[in-house]
Amino acid sequence: MRLVVALLSLSLGAGCTHYVTEQCPDCRILNARESDRANVRLPRIKHGTRRLFVIVPGALGYGWEWNAAIDRLKKAPDTEHVVFWWEPMGSVRHGARDLVRSVNDLLAELEPRALTEVTIVAHSMAGIVAAYAAPELRTPSGVRMRIVTIGTAFAGMIGPTFGFTDNADSGFAVFASFSPWLRYPSPAPGIEIVEYRTTWPEDPVMQPRFGHDPAPSNVGPQPRRRIQLPHMDHNKCVDLVVERLLRGEE
Repeated sequence: MRLVVALLSLSLGAGCTHYVTEQCPDCRILNARESDRANVRLPRIKHGTRRLFVIVPGALGYGWEWNAAIDRLKKAPDTEHVVFWWEPMGSVRHGARDLVRSVNDLLAELEPRALTEVTIVAHSMAGIVAAYAAPELRTPSGVRMRIVTIGTAFAGMIGPTFGFTDNADSGFAVFASFSPWLRYPSPAPGIEIVEYRTTWPEDPVMQPRFGHDPAPSNVGPQPRRRIQLPHMDHNKCVDLVVERLLRGEE
């Protein structure tokens, strides 16, 4: 129990604890969890948008790590962004279903001839949510669609000693990130997955425990392209990745 408490404290210190509106009051939020689907309001996207970024924060919410990245996205020409909010107290599976509905509904509303690229940027635990959403995402014709994960522990932070595996239905996603993950669904045709991997000791999420590697190449959605980041903090690397994506560098 002490180990779990210590790791939760570590995760809280490394992650973020705020709702989107607290850190970014003017951010457009994409969220499909409404009691009446007919009343869901999708964010308005500018006419002629060529690149759309969907930001998916980690299990502990939207924090300062997105500030510089959002500023870059605001300044990028022909580029729009929205923040997808999933409920951290809910499960990975529910978050993935909401992400599928939200993104598919939003893309159905956009001007198809203008849009060329859709990038879902998922940080930390959100990378697992995005991976579970990948099989049901619909790629518009002629549009490049990719899921980019940053600092995601695809195999879980602790490993087999913690208990349950592939805990997609856990009611508390933070604890689900501790338990081991072994299997992932295959992404839908046309969905690219790019993993930006961070390293221990700069990133405490990637600390090996009991001989367990939180992010080995053989665990996670397949196929995916893996890119090793320079030794950086779990949160500070977010801006670097978004900068690379905007420049067309991977």
